[in-house]
Amino acid sequence: MIRYFYFFIIGAILMSSCGEMREEITIKPNGSGTYDISADMIPMMRGMMEGFAKMSIAEGEEADSAAIAAKVDEMLWKDFGDEIDSVMSFDEKIPENIKSDPEKMALIENAEMYMRGGKSKGYLLSGLTLNFKNADDLQKLMELSKESTENDPKASMLFANSNTTMKISKNSLFRNSVREEDDTTATPTLDELTSLFDDFSIITVINTPKKIKSVKVKAYEVIKQTDKSVTLKYDLEDIISNEPSEIMIKW
Repeated sequence: MIRYFYFFIIGAILMSSCGEMREEITIKPNGSGTYDISADMIPMMRGMMEGFAKMSIAEGEEADSAAIAAKVDEMLWKDFGDEIDSVMSFDEKIPENIKSDPEKMALIENAEMYMRGGKSKGYLLSGLTLNFKNADDLQKLMELSKESTENDPKASMLFANSNTTMKISKNSLFRNSVREEDDTTATPTLDELTSLFDDFSIITVINTPKKIKSVKVKAYEVIKQTDKSVTLKYDLEDIISNEPSEIMIKW
């Protein structure tokens, strides 16, 4: 997992194969703000451990699902504390081609990788927070993320050939993502992706500096809205379609 896109957490997120990726954008009045992306690693770890446990059962024996689940849960949290809140260093994970690029390094210096949760909370979030100056920083992050996913087959199945445009003005946010068709690459079917990603979705939370006037989306589903926040859901079937996704929020 120590790869180019490791420090954008996408590698860790896609390893989960199920559950959801969560991103949250908080915008300040001057157009700066924070971008956070994370995923709970526990479902992936639990699924892998349960799979190995079932494989170890002798032929002809009946699996005791409850006993397996209890044992897995015990082993799952053995190396983790009740509460975890740690920051991870980028230093060992940044390849030389990134270190030699001042613009990309400036972006990384404003980002922080973390791990939060623990046994008492029942989750373990692996994530990244970026403090952005403006929409250009977010645009650069999207481009760097896209470049990184091209080096990983599993990530490419979901995110390759997807071009994202991000704009933030004093009273609006616009994000558009278009998946380009590539004749040289076989497009995976929904069944093929479902076998890998089970019940995968992306939750996007956008917090605005002022009261929201309007929300228009394509492909997304609005699942919650308050005066200054809107929560959207983007499902697997929509992610892999060639239909563009779009978010337009005015405040």
